[in-house]
Amino acid sequence: MTYEVVSASSSFPLAYQTLCTAVIAMSSVSCLANDEIEPSSTPLHTLTAMDYFDFGSLMPVEYVDPPNDMLNVPQSIDQETSTPIGSPAWESNRQIVISVSTTFSTLAFPEDEAPDVIFTSSDHVYFHVHAARLLMASRNSFNHLLPIPHLRSETQALAVAEDAAVINVVFHAIYKISLRQYSPPLDTLLAAVGALKKYGVPLDQYLFRTTPLFEEVVIKTPYLPIEVYMVAAENDLFDLAAEASLFLLSYPLSILTNKMCVRMGPLYLRRLFTLHTERKHVLQQLLINPPSEHPPTLSCGWVEHKRLMNAWSLACASLVFDAQTVDLSAEKMRNDLESLGLRISCDACKRSLNQRVKDIVLKWSIAPRTILRDTGGYRAVLQ
Repeated sequence: MTYEVVSASSSFPLAYQTLCTAVIAMSSVSCLANDEIEPSSTPLHTLTAMDYFDFGSLMPVEYVDPPNDMLNVPQSIDQETSTPIGSPAWESNRQIVISVSTTFSTLAFPEDEAPDVIFTSSDHVYFHVHAARLLMASRNSFNHLLPIPHLRSETQALAVAEDAAVINVVFHAIYKISLRQYSPPLDTLLAAVGALKKYGVPLDQYLFRTTPLFEEVVIKTPYLPIEVYMVAAENDLFDLAAEASLFLLSYPLSILTNKMCVRMGPLYLRRLFTLHTERKHVLQQLLINPPSEHPPTLSCGWVEHKRLMNAWSLACASLVFDAQTVDLSAEKMRNDLESLGLRISCDACKRSLNQRVKDIVLKWSIAPRTILRDTGGYRAVLQ
């Protein structure tokens, strides 16, 4: 039996061509070694490489054509508009779901020029913004991401390291849009402050009184005032530090760690200690003078007045040495001091006591409760 090998088409892989050649050669040797096989009178039979392909077996993965449904490129893209939202996902109908910011989308600026740059957060939320607006606000070209070189008609998204919640606050601060509808937590707001600094946005121009970001931070400050104070001190934001110090009147300064002190820096650390010490000093100076004496009478003489002075001293000592002295409210001071009058029967002593309490409470109520740039404001209360 004679075999003629015809080379396989170049479209077949080289490995399959080699396999066919080996199989044909082995068959030729087997037939020549069999003496009982007679030469056939049948016409010459021509074999090709296709005769040795077992199409019933599975092809290797790298040679398998992809299913037809995988070749269907989606013609449209569905967009979900909410912030912050999840990452892009594949639906059963093979359509791409893209998470797009509600505030910063292609339809969010109907009266202004359309956004020309797209940012994507670390959790794959897309933000459509204006490059000119960011460049105007940033001093380092938005961390050297702008302007985009070789900008094409199909704008590509620029990836940032922050998640959607943080970068959403950053863009709201730059555009000076209220964050009230999102109500981000305090840690997100403080992380956004660091991101603004990273992207070259001057905090003294975008985080001051009356700005939406400042107001939102102040609202959340009571949850963790010491952290807000440290962030404000790090960036020399006096107004924000003053707002945070209002909630630090009862904070025990003895628990401050070295790391916390380093973050505050010497200036703001001194201002916080000065707030505590000066308020204690003001209180002591206000209480040091007892109610004025009146001329002795038959019903109230030196003995009765001495009793009033002793009761006054005990009440003042209790207020001064209280652990919450710095955060002492004017209402509590009034209640504690006026209670002394319940034990007095002399009308003249009561009038003197009430007048002294009124004067002390008035001055204590106007005593500064936040840090000041200098100590003169605390001492002015005593004048």
